Amino acid sequence: MKKLLLLPLTLILILVVFFTLRINQVEISQTVGCVRGDIIDDGLKGRNLLLLDSATTAEKLRKESSCIKDVKIKKIIPGKLIIEIETQKEVAKIENGSLALTENGLITGQTNPNLPTIYSGSLLSASPGQTISDPEILQTLKISGLLTKSDFNAQSIRLVDGDIAFYDANGLIVLFSKSQDPKTQVDSLQQVLAKTKIDASKIAKIDLRFIQPVVLFK
Repeated sequence: MKKLLLLPLTLILILVVFFTLRINQVEISQTVGCVRGDIIDDGLKGRNLLLLDSATTAEKLRKESSCIKDVKIKKIIPGKLIIEIETQKEVAKIENGSLALTENGLITGQTNPNLPTIYSGSLLSASPGQTISDPEILQTLKISGLLTKSDFNAQSIRLVDGDIAFYDANGLIVLFSKSQDPKTQVDSLQQVLAKTKIDASKIAKIDLRFIQPVVLFK
């Protein structure tokens, strides 16, 4: 008799939990222009909080929006979902326009006017949402992203005959190799700048395409 009573009570409890823990609020940690909030809401609201697979949902969001770099999902009982989105950061702006490039080659609307300008004829016909696959440009974008954490303040970037050249406001030219590791090259540049910090204004060119950086003075 007790077992017969226990079964319907268990079913009722399961139904109560199932309907009580439905997602009724979706909170996005920041405003992301390339991700429509209503699409996220429509796809998640009403689903059971406990049954939602966070990893699968995060991966789906990344695939649907190429501007997303990382997604973290937090479940708050009884029915709140917090989505923390990290977007790809712009690292360069395209000449003669209002478009920018992220480190992974995604073309976006420019939001930061202080980005270095990249000069490349292949980018003049680019459009928002397009993803660049040119290895040389992708190498350049990786370098540009790393330089934001260095003492070198890039103003412009030019790709000429296989060379990647970065210029600062004082006319200093830094040449990078398109085949060597970007981080290793930026680390080498940082070491050169640290050693010559007092006389940095006297440097005309730093060539990082060799095993040992070559420094030319004015």
